[in-house]
Amino acid sequence: MTSKKSNNNLFTDLYSVGICKKSSRPKSEKSCCYTGKAIVFFFLIFCSSYCIAKTSVKDFGAKGDGVSNDYPALLAAAAYINKQGGGELFFPRGKYYIAEYHQPSSAVKDIVFSNCNNLSISGDGAVIKVNGKFFRKADKVNGKYAYSNTYALTPFSFSNCKKVIIKNLEVNGGVSEMKRDAAVVETGGHLFLFQDCQDVTLQNVYVHHAQTDGVYIAGTRSARFNFSNLKSANNARQGMSIIQLLVGNFDNCQFINTGITNGSYGLHAPGAGVDIEPRDGGISVRDIKFTNCIFQNNQGSQFVCTKPQAATNILLDRCKLIASSGKSQYQLMLGASNVVIQNSTIDCGVGNIYPIANANITSTATIKNSTIKSAAAAVISVAKANTSDKITIDNCTIEYTGNTEVKSYFPYIRSAGMVFTNNKVIIPSQFHKKKGPTSLIQNAQIASGNTFYSGGKIVKPVVSYQNTKTVKDR
Repeated sequence: MTSKKSNNNLFTDLYSVGICKKSSRPKSEKSCCYTGKAIVFFFLIFCSSYCIAKTSVKDFGAKGDGVSNDYPALLAAAAYINKQGGGELFFPRGKYYIAEYHQPSSAVKDIVFSNCNNLSISGDGAVIKVNGKFFRKADKVNGKYAYSNTYALTPFSFSNCKKVIIKNLEVNGGVSEMKRDAAVVETGGHLFLFQDCQDVTLQNVYVHHAQTDGVYIAGTRSARFNFSNLKSANNARQGMSIIQLLVGNFDNCQFINTGITNGSYGLHAPGAGVDIEPRDGGISVRDIKFTNCIFQNNQGSQFVCTKPQAATNILLDRCKLIASSGKSQYQLMLGASNVVIQNSTIDCGVGNIYPIANANITSTATIKNSTIKSAAAAVISVAKANTSDKITIDNCTIEYTGNTEVKSYFPYIRSAGMVFTNNKVIIPSQFHKKKGPTSLIQNAQIASGNTFYSGGKIVKPVVSYQNTKTVKDR
């Protein structure tokens, strides 16, 4: 009797939650027992695999009023998530203020999520604001560098986490309020730091005014990052730094205004939109793709990738790289192995593209089906000692945008591994050099199918092809 009653209650419960329909009630109570147990077993397995506990930061005392110090609550929330080994952390609408920062006499810690699996952090109109109202004093000077033990904390640091989803958040690093002694270097202060994480998804996130980088990715086990609609703006050093990462896709992201901190703080070199700067010791950055991304008005380079012995397969497709007010002559530095820019718009302002960024190390770079504008030389590709660089510029429109006579050459190419083909070079007639060649394509493998325009017409400018092996220009 007990068994029968238990089985009927179980089946009745299944009806009540909508798992079974009354029309499907088996005639046999024994069949009912087996069916019910099987469904419950499946339900429990499903939940254990896919149901994630959801936690609000307000459960830990966060106010989100923009005035109260929410640092203790956020620290406690991270500790709870770490203890659970993962879960979902939610930021309701509001402004969450972090008053603490690193000081010589304090034991303040970054907010760290570590060893988590299946971690989700999301917001609904939430802004996390890091305190920047302090002065970074030069505590120690070593040569030309000055170091400070006072610096901003990192509000989102991830260490050895897997299957991470971050979405719908704004994080303000507070550097617009910060001050420092001259020459004080960066030291910490990223907004998102990923160390040895895998399968990371980031969507609809706005990071800005970081003391250092909006996003920093490192660790030999870092792999499979997918970012979409990230906006990283007005950071002091970098929009994003990639030190180590195997496979990364960045879609519809913006990396803008690095070095424009809207205060007296200024920038930290290199001041780039994105800097791929791998560690030595084998390939540490591989298969990185930027699609429909904007790199604009960064006061250093718009995009940098270096060390071909450690970075390979870098692609920028349908991107905009625009210097705007950026004054660096190194607007693009393409020193990795197999870096490709295609179907893109590049406006170097008063700067140039440097396809080679490393002396004595071979790099390979391709720019194709793109527009390149510059008020300087557009492309500067000079042979380095002991290298066999392979540089290809194909089917591009290269336009001089200066308002004075070309000072050097446009473009300026002297590298032995250059393939310069099917390009349209535009130089207004009044800006051609009065003496000597206006364009330099020396030592190249081939110059073929290139057309030179001035005043809307095809012209035959003076070009120096010295030591170029094959010349078939129009």
